Amino acid sequence: MERWAREDGFTLIELLVVITVLGILAGVAIPRLSGIQERAQRSVLEANANTIRNVMEMYRTFEGSYPDLDDDINSIADLNEALGDEFSISDLDVEIIDDDEPPFGDDDSFTLTIADDYGNQLTITEESISKDWND
Repeated sequence: MERWAREDGFTLIELLVVITVLGILAGVAIPRLSGIQERAQRSVLEANANTIRNVMEMYRTFEGSYPDLDDDINSIADLNEALGDEFSISDLDVEIIDDDEPPFGDDDSFTLTIADDYGNQLTITEESISKDWND
């Protein structure tokens, strides 16, 4: 009679080693992946801000001044109306806000603040784009 018969399967030590390795891999991978969606949202907002700024600069190049902007500009559609058909911007997923600084535009300058659905804001001027991330 054989006292220690060989059985198929994994030993407890082998299972613990595998679980430990998987835990280490998860501990390394999860923090690296956790901020990807937030960085993507911010990149989209920055790209939209650059699009708006480029269109405003094109408008100034062709028309000789920036468009007149006032407090009635609350959406991309309102901005398109101020720019005219020739310089219209396709629908961007942003909101033009006037909480801190209302939309402003005259011959030599403009200021627009845009926001996304996640609370991130960018203020666009003729000189720069300033960031206000919702951290």
